[in-house]
Amino acid sequence: MSVSSSESWPIYNSSLKNIIADFQSFCSCVAVSPQQPVIVPATILGSMEVSCVVVVDRDKSPDQPVIEGVIGGREIAHMLVKNTDVWRHLMRVTAREASIPPSLIAEDNTLADLLNQMSNSGYGVAVVGGLRPRVLDLLIVLRYLRIKSPAMAMLTKYRAADFSSRKVLSIGMDFTVRESVHLMLNKGVRRLIVEPSKLILSDRSVIGFCFGSIQGMEMIRDNPDALLDQTIGELGEFLLKPAIIDANDNLATVLNALLASEAKCCLLDGGDGIITPWDLSIRLYQKVSAQARPM
Repeated sequence: MSVSSSESWPIYNSSLKNIIADFQSFCSCVAVSPQQPVIVPATILGSMEVSCVVVVDRDKSPDQPVIEGVIGGREIAHMLVKNTDVWRHLMRVTAREASIPPSLIAEDNTLADLLNQMSNSGYGVAVVGGLRPRVLDLLIVLRYLRIKSPAMAMLTKYRAADFSSRKVLSIGMDFTVRESVHLMLNKGVRRLIVEPSKLILSDRSVIGFCFGSIQGMEMIRDNPDALLDQTIGELGEFLLKPAIIDANDNLATVLNALLASEAKCCLLDGGDGIITPWDLSIRLYQKVSAQARPM
């Protein structure tokens, strides 16, 4: 018999209901109806700090809304580069058609249940259903860990070097927006390091650039090729600064640095490793699970 990670570290037994209570404003759900064109969630993602837009059908039963799917930066980025007539596609495709199946979870489940579900789905967002749906994402998990002393004590036991990804993809300032999005989608990553500045281009940076301003929206409508063929060096404020950490820093230090950073990620000094919210939540939980003591 073995001790599970949730038994070894009681923080993983925390109820999602309590996490939602502590971070109500962060868990708010931004919803669209299934029939709305996908330009609507694209604009929301480009202008608001939300991890996803939830597609909710309230017409069948107002008292029991049906959560049909979620749309995140990855889905919108895909539509930008996989279609020749971008604007027409954004106006004709519905939110229902553009969404991916939701990862649903009940609020009486635990943090361990949430992390296992995210790990299995490969998607760092889950939706709690009900009359007022709520969203749980990896940054909410990290904010919760930061306010819990037992969790921070656990994090001090691990070093940054043990959790950084060595598969760091870099691009130059002369890459175009289109080339960068293709690279993200083909490699299955959400962030690229821009050399030599060491700034971060993410899928959300691209969405903000294209849909976060009237100018960007007009270019997507009138001349999308000109927008997508701009070089990364022209993105300016949409390139975000990561935290720079040392390989020997403990994960408590890394967590604080990540949450305080613009890019919500950390680079090892020298740029030979990156730590993302996935590493500090899912990968950490997996490691704790694997190290649970036999008895």
